[in-house]
Amino acid sequence: MDIGGKVAGSQFTVGTDLDLEVGKSLGGSVVQVGTHLTLDTGTDVLGSRVAVGSDADVTIGGKLASSALLISSNLTAAVGINGAPVVKGRIISAGITKSRIETSDGDSDLTVVGPVSGSVIDSGHDAILDVTDLSGLDPVTNTLKLLTAGSVRADVFVVAAEDISVTSHGVGGAAPKIVAGNNVTVAVDGAFRGAIDAANDVDLQAGSVALAATGGTATVGAGMIPTPALVPGGTGSVNVVAKPGLRAGGDLKFVVDGNVVAPLIDVVGNVTDFRVGGGLAAGIYVGGDFASGIKNGDATVVGGIVAPTSFLHIGGDLGSANSASELIFDKGFAGRLEIGGDLLTDLTFNGAVNRIAIAGRVGPSVSGSDAIADIYVKGKLTSFISASLYDKTSANGGNFKNAAGTITGVIQADGGAPAVGPFLF
Repeated sequence: MDIGGKVAGSQFTVGTDLDLEVGKSLGGSVVQVGTHLTLDTGTDVLGSRVAVGSDADVTIGGKLASSALLISSNLTAAVGINGAPVVKGRIISAGITKSRIETSDGDSDLTVVGPVSGSVIDSGHDAILDVTDLSGLDPVTNTLKLLTAGSVRADVFVVAAEDISVTSHGVGGAAPKIVAGNNVTVAVDGAFRGAIDAANDVDLQAGSVALAATGGTATVGAGMIPTPALVPGGTGSVNVVAKPGLRAGGDLKFVVDGNVVAPLIDVVGNVTDFRVGGGLAAGIYVGGDFASGIKNGDATVVGGIVAPTSFLHIGGDLGSANSASELIFDKGFAGRLEIGGDLLTDLTFNGAVNRIAIAGRVGPSVSGSDAIADIYVKGKLTSFISASLYDKTSANGGNFKNAAGTITGVIQADGGAPAVGPFLF
């Protein structure tokens, strides 16, 4: 069905497939389709409800606002168009606002030009959200100019029974509340200011991170497609609570170019890679091992200042046979480093260190050219304790030995190491 102009206050009810093309906007309307829907609008979809019994392919030339897309199976949607000519007095609309997007038992794959705000994306399986800036074609220079940043705002919830992927290429960054029944992948060119709660692994890459200190609650499954299970991604109307900070029920990969501020980063499994280019102000719990970088190389864990309020608590070992042979904290460590297992790699702190506590042994190194775990502090070391025997050789450090007297680790603090223990010879 091809309608050249705009559609307002209308209802389309079809028991099978529907291919609906609207030349301009779709407003205040209801579209109910028994099986497959193909919907293409020239401009906006406003105040409308679209319910589909199977899959849906949706292309919206403008913005999606105050509307609901309720899809029983899979949804593929593209919202907004880049590169439209900029004309004086004409507003180029794009993005998603105040809308609900649901798939009952399928994937939700959304490509959005422009900002996303005040909306819930609720997927019965996987959810993909890819956001870019809105740009228009300048008629004078014949080049693209930025019109609206492609941000994902803090009042957006992305909920899925399985995996979630959020990608933001825009200058506005992203701040959604993300709750996933499996894995979460986030790639943001700018700042990520949201919250993540994943039952399994998290892979976060961003320009900078300031995780939300408060969570929020969204009602998911409020659509009109029945499903027997009240689960995230289902449509039985259930509240989903997004907790503040970042929680990974599995492993964490964390790569950030700039600063990181977080109330809590809680990892049940292992940290497989951790690189922060700027400063770190966060509380970090890791249930398993902590590793970073590639074998036989070095890796800067934190490039900036580690705030005094920060702590890195590792339940397992620091370092592994397949990670970097030297881990570097480029401005020292003003917080607390706590290792429940063994230190299995070299550590370099290019500044003063407040406190290091190792419940296990210092060394032997399993990733370097020798079997000795070297700890080098280019400043004062205030406090250090471990379970290894310690032989103080100077006011600036000494050697760690095993029961046979073999050196397994060495510590050197240029500014002095007055409190190394508990076993002193």
